Amino acid sequence: MKKDWKYILFLSLIFGVYLYVQLNAKKQHGWFLSLDYTDREPYGAYALHHFLPSLFPKGVRITTKTLYELKDSLEHANLFILAQRFEPGKEDLNTLLQLANGGSNVFISAENYGRKLLDTLHLETSYNFFSYASFNQSDSMAVEFTNESLYSDELLYYKSINLQNEFSKYPKDSASVFVRSSLDHVLTLRIPLGKGQMFLNTTPAAFTNVYALRANQTFISKSLSPLPAGRLVWLENYQVGNRELATPLRFILTNEPLAWAYYLTLFSILIFMLFEAKQKQRPIPVIKSLTNTSLEFAITIGNLYFQRADHKNIIEKRIHFFLDFVRTHFYLHENEPNFIERLSKKSGKPLEQIQLLVQGINHVRQVRKLSVEELTILNKRLEEFYLPIGIFEKDKTAKGSATAAPTLIR
Repeated sequence: MKKDWKYILFLSLIFGVYLYVQLNAKKQHGWFLSLDYTDREPYGAYALHHFLPSLFPKGVRITTKTLYELKDSLEHANLFILAQRFEPGKEDLNTLLQLANGGSNVFISAENYGRKLLDTLHLETSYNFFSYASFNQSDSMAVEFTNESLYSDELLYYKSINLQNEFSKYPKDSASVFVRSSLDHVLTLRIPLGKGQMFLNTTPAAFTNVYALRANQTFISKSLSPLPAGRLVWLENYQVGNRELATPLRFILTNEPLAWAYYLTLFSILIFMLFEAKQKQRPIPVIKSLTNTSLEFAITIGNLYFQRADHKNIIEKRIHFFLDFVRTHFYLHENEPNFIERLSKKSGKPLEQIQLLVQGINHVRQVRKLSVEELTILNKRLEEFYLPIGIFEKDKTAKGSATAAPTLIR
């Protein structure tokens, strides 16, 4: 755990520095066209949301449901749609036309419209990038209302970049121009449909905070003035989608400082986990090697025989092992003629050593009991047989052969 503190301290330091920089940084406005009624950025619709109740005193309802989902509750209502692109599906388009024909008043402001809607109403739109961005001497442009009751000598100016879309084609026998720019581009059309009417506008940026907080509120009030003073339903689904299905982290992810703090936290946790996985691994269990108990077993058996004083039985097993060794290593059997001489030659042991060993073996076979001294002498001669060549002579010279028991020397 002590090793973990340096990583925790390092990550905490990074997080603290980041928060300090973000809290002391100058506020940066986002210039993305969000059209969200909760957005206070320049191109949000927060100001419009608070301005609309003064135009529609019976109430403004904001919903994220579609036209098709609300078709039974929208009859004879004022419908308002603000979006970058309005491209209704087949069901939504049919519902929209049915509501308009049934007496509803619809106002739609979008930079682009879906092909199904344009073909149904026989409209075409165009994008005037070069005329506004490249060849216009001023970065601002004026708009005017063609309706006599709304006409005013006061010009309303907007940035040219926000007025780049227009209706390039429309049926003049069934549609009329409601708003045009100073370059004679059609920005808003009025289209009567049955008992109701539809207004289509190509400048949704004109309804955002950057203009609604200024004197250009006049444009909003005049644009919506033909709608009856009833209840207004703002269909927000076509811009921001269904808020009810939004992630619980929406508030964090839609605020840039909080979003970066969230991502940094996840990244720090990931790095911490990687370091932990590298530093702390499951210990490898120590498997003890199997012990060789052969020696302990032999000692136990030897002690058992010794305690019973069965010396003859012990030495007979030793003799049996010796004869088996001779058969497997020198290919000799004790009953063969000249066994002693042949064993001496093949093993390289002195003839005297082999004779004494064989005499001791024969003695054991002839007696019924064996003393400890006799057991010790014969065991020693057996051990000397397994020693390397020359060890027996050195030992005999040093100690002499008189230590051997008379009963084993025949």
